[in-house]
Parts: sequence; C-alpha cells; structure tokens
Amino acid sequence: MIDARSYDLRSKQLVLEDVQKEIARARDLNSRLGSDAGLLRRDGDKQSQDLYELRKDNEFQGARNLDMTGQVRELEVRLKDREDQAFLARKDLEANKHTNAALRGHNVDNLAEKDALEKHAQVLALQNEEITRELDKFCEMDEYVRNQLDRRSRVIGIRARNDQELRQSYGRIDDARSRSPQRRY
Repeated sequence: MIDARSYDLRSKQLVLEDVQKEIARARDLNSRLGSDAGLLRRDGDKQSQDLYELRKDNEFQGARNLDMTGQVRELEVRLKDREDQAFLARKDLEANKHTNAALRGHNVDNLAEKDALEKHAQVLALQNEEITRELDKFCEMDEYVRNQLDRRSRVIGIRARNDQELRQSYGRIDDARSRSPQRRY
C-alpha cells in the first residue's frame, strides 16, 4: 500500500515537473513574442517618422510647385524674350510634378505598410494575451497539484498516528482485561 502511494506520489511529481517545464517554455515564448512586438513597435514608429518627413517634404514640394507656377506665369507675362528660360522652368515644374506623384505613391505604400504592421502588432498582442491566459491556467493547475500532494501527505501522517493510538488503546484494554477477574453471569 505504501509502495502504491509512493508510486502515485512519484508519478504526480513527474507530472508536476512536466507542467513546470511547460510553464517555463510558455514564459520563454511569451518573452520572445514580447521582444518581437517591441521591435515591431519600434519599426512602426520609425515608419511613422519617415512618413511624417515624407508628408512634410510633400507639402514643401507642393508649396514649391505653387511658387514655381506663379513664377512661370510672371515670366511669361513680363519676359517673352526669355522663352528659353521659361522652357527650362516648365521642365523643372514637370519634374517636380513627377517627383510629387512618386512621393504620393510612396506615401500610399508606406501607409499600407504601416497598416499591415499595426494589424500584425494587434495579432501579436492577441497571441500574447492568449499565451498569458494559458500560462495563468498552468500556474493554477500547478498550485492545485501542489495542494493535492500536500493534503495526501497530511492524511497519511494522520492515519499513521491514528493507527498507533489504536494499537496503544487496544494494548491498554487487553492489559486491563487480563488483570481484572472475569465475571460470569
């Protein structure tokens, strides 16, 4: 009977060790996912800063385009004899329009990439929450198993003490019966 209980206790200790190892693996995974999420957040922040700079540059280019358009009109009105210079200014204006269009395309691409990174960060946050919940469940199960193991050892100790007291009590009864004369009715 003691061997069976010892075996049961050993098997539960092995289960407890397996659960503790699983908890350690889950914590390690949680830590790695947390650091990955931090890296993604930093990358997202960098992309946001780059996007801000591109928008600022885009606004500057837009203002510059407006200034150049005004200059081109002014040059056409005032200086018809300088058509060569006006032609170069128009050429610059076209180049700026193409640059502006390219920057807008990059801006759209960067916005799409930012949205994808935000969605990925949300997915990682959800996974992190799920892993945390799973880890909490493992911790609760670990605590439950420990409590169960602890109760069993107390019960075994109480039973042993009760058996010892019963043996002593039976021994005293037998001594008292052997000393007293037997009564026959």
